Amino acid sequence: MDDPFGLLEIAAQPREGKHKTLPRKAYLTVISVLVVFILVLVTFFIFQGSNKATADIDVPSATIKITNLPNEVKTGETISFNLVFTNKGNNFSDSYALIQGEGLNLNPTIKQAQDIKSGEAGYVRKINEEESSVFDQKGDSGIRFEVGNLTANQSKTLTLTAVITSGSEVPAKLETKLFKPILTSTMCGFLGLKKCTQSTGNSQIASGVFQIEPAESGKIKLRPGFNFVSLPYLFTQGALSEFFSSLKTKWAYVYDPTTASYLDLNSADNVSKIKPGVAFWLYDKEGGEYALPNSRVETNPNETISIPLAIGWNQIGNPYSKRMILSGTKILVRELSDTGSETGTSYDLKTAISNATLSDPYFIAYSSSGSSSVSTVKALLGSTLEPFSGFLIKAEKKVSLIIPGKEVITPGDNLSAEERSKIETWISDTGLNQFGDPAGTVYSGGTPLFDEATGQTIDRFDYILKRHPDRPWNK
Repeated sequence: MDDPFGLLEIAAQPREGKHKTLPRKAYLTVISVLVVFILVLVTFFIFQGSNKATADIDVPSATIKITNLPNEVKTGETISFNLVFTNKGNNFSDSYALIQGEGLNLNPTIKQAQDIKSGEAGYVRKINEEESSVFDQKGDSGIRFEVGNLTANQSKTLTLTAVITSGSEVPAKLETKLFKPILTSTMCGFLGLKKCTQSTGNSQIASGVFQIEPAESGKIKLRPGFNFVSLPYLFTQGALSEFFSSLKTKWAYVYDPTTASYLDLNSADNVSKIKPGVAFWLYDKEGGEYALPNSRVETNPNETISIPLAIGWNQIGNPYSKRMILSGTKILVRELSDTGSETGTSYDLKTAISNATLSDPYFIAYSSSGSSSVSTVKALLGSTLEPFSGFLIKAEKKVSLIIPGKEVITPGDNLSAEERSKIETWISDTGLNQFGDPAGTVYSGGTPLFDEATGQTIDRFDYILKRHPDRPWNK
């Protein structure tokens, strides 16, 4: 089977094209066209200057994405996640977002911004009836977020705290729209020689609709199209074959780096390839939630797992059911002989990348437009790998990745339910904000959970533990 994803070419450099020289007549034609074009532009601006008013029609492009969403959410659970607003065009000011939830109570988000004054960037309040009318259907709760000024390629993030109110069979829905003022320029002042700008309304410049599906343990959610997944369980071959046959779209492949080809997992001969630490591909035309076999044994997050890599591209999965840090110092690399036995030579992942034994790791990025296309994005060391997901890495020699369990599990996922409850009580009793910082703390980009320089997000509990290593809630 050919590589349908182009994954083996992610390190390929673009080829330089050859430039052709235009003939003399072509140059004359180009010059003539440019002269005419300049005359048209001059005429246009003269005409515009004679008008009493001109509208700002340069609407910048922007994007809205959701990040840091928990992998598994349950009805009645309080969750935190991020909405990231990014300006992809020209600078604009005084922007705001309207956000509403269905099966999602957003009101807890308002409390976290209670120290920001109305009209200031970062201010959050409930939406009114007029504002709710911008949505096709009215939701259960809605808020307005003052995004403020955004320069080109700048992002601002709102950390949402919400309660899941939808049932397990109905996904919660989050809908958001980003607006900027429509600026109109008029000639004013003495003899109309001065240019004045005023706002005459608002223009929608971005929107997004996101589903948050409550999931039960023992199930896996697939998005429509390609899914790059990993299962942190041990299964019998019969149970795995039964799982693959339960999928609506009978399309499942695992990549074999020794042959640089994909193996069909609907063939019983290939099912044994699936184990913790291996990532593979599932295609589901519509997407949905599927039950995993009951006869499964979850990997122990306290145990170290060794994953052998072949020469070439390897598709590696998170071997744990918790979020894992791609640590450059704690994940070790051990060289193997041609027969697969350990040679004893070992070093950390950061060293293996710097000495070109291994490539940089790559995450799979899914199209935000709802299509089934996938691409790759370089993963920084220290990035977080979600459960049931994987990454790509190329090996120049046979090695094993040694993943030390609890040492690379994110601090937030190592917390017990009891300690999480203690943290929430401590925050409430001490009057801190939801991040465990003093009330009124202002963050660049609107949240401390998003690093604008790297584009990485962290979990709220990870942040709190980093800021309070002495764990005052336990005292």
